[in-house]
Amino acid sequence: MADGEQGAIKNHAAFIWSVADLLRGDWMTKLPRIGTRVLVPFGRGRSEGEVVDAYGSIGPYVRVAIDLLGTDEPLTVTFPLDQVEPANTA
Repeated sequence: MADGEQGAIKNHAAFIWSVADLLRGDWMTKLPRIGTRVLVPFGRGRSEGEVVDAYGSIGPYVRVAIDLLGTDEPLTVTFPLDQVEPANTA
């Protein structure tokens, strides 16, 4: 394969990866980190919990552990990313 052909192939590959990055969007950079305190819809209002997992194989989802009164173990619930807000930990 000639040098010119290899350069053209590399340029095409770079272009394809740049299009893939645009299509993927920036939601992956917006996933909360594990251990982050967040607010999620729960019951009639919102509850504070801790992020235990964040992934995006089907869509961006966040798994949150919520401490409930009178229980020894937290309840772990999965929420779509758009329902998760940062907690005000001032």
